[in-house]
Amino acid sequence: MKLITCLFLLLPVLFVGCSSTNPNAPMTHVAVRSAVTLGTQFLLEDNQEAVPYLRAATEVVCATASKTNVNAAQIVADLEAAGVTNRTTRLIITGSLAIFNTAVAGIGTNHTEVSLYAQDVCSGLRDGLPPVNAVARAMSAPLSPHLRIGK
Repeated sequence: MKLITCLFLLLPVLFVGCSSTNPNAPMTHVAVRSAVTLGTQFLLEDNQEAVPYLRAATEVVCATASKTNVNAAQIVADLEAAGVTNRTTRLIITGSLAIFNTAVAGIGTNHTEVSLYAQDVCSGLRDGLPPVNAVARAMSAPLSPHLRIGK
């Protein structure tokens, strides 16, 4: 569990290269969304009991992300007001906010761009959650071993 947590928190490093011509270039929006999605999926894999709590927390994050002049402190304050207490959910949100903070560190006062990164975190959390309805859940279920191609 600690290994997965460390990997989740270090995912932004995988998406920011040292060979960049501009060392202060922000992470791309796709990288932020992908890192949040992947981290969410990793942590939920062994902690399915956190799914309903994360769904509720995601709605709070998305509502806050749609506001103007959004920042990580505002998201945290809104989550605390909503009473998010599940340990896995808090870990996922903390990792997602670490990715958000990494992405917006060099942006400065460009509130439009910061808001777009907050929306990327929202989208990444939603993408990382398992499907809600039974049809979508069945479609996303892994194939039986005898149905897999190339195995």
